[in-house]
Amino acid sequence: MERREFIALCWRGAVACQVSSWIASPRFGNAQTSPKMVRVGTVSTQPRTTPLWVHFDQRLRELGYVEGRNLAVEFLESSQYDRYGEFTKELVRRKVDIIIASGIEIALTSAMAATKTLPIVMVAIDYDPIERGYVTSLARPTGNVTGLFFQQDSR
Repeated sequence: MERREFIALCWRGAVACQVSSWIASPRFGNAQTSPKMVRVGTVSTQPRTTPLWVHFDQRLRELGYVEGRNLAVEFLESSQYDRYGEFTKELVRRKVDIIIASGIEIALTSAMAATKTLPIVMVAIDYDPIERGYVTSLARPTGNVTGLFFQQDSR
């Protein structure tokens, strides 16, 4: 298995589990009993057809979240990093329930600037969110940010 495939598998499971744990909280109910449409939003440099997002969608379906029935995904693609802030504010205007800040640091900083109350699930790649002060702990996050941190080996 190649490194990218491994990261995709880790990303798929971890992010979907993080998102599903937020959805399963008392605020949302759970996939089997709640008729509420949960709105997940993200800004990405990669198209929705890339393996990372395909695996993410697949894992959410496995967990009982089906787009159009109990899940809506607001996916905004931007190849320009300087537009992340604008696009993330648009997600808030669209009234998403959860924001996924995946990969690059600007995804997280834009999400944190756009909202102090909506849950943000981060996937920090090549920056340490604790070291940079975005979160105090991954095990017991404070505030509205949780997620995971992948540190890639530069060897």
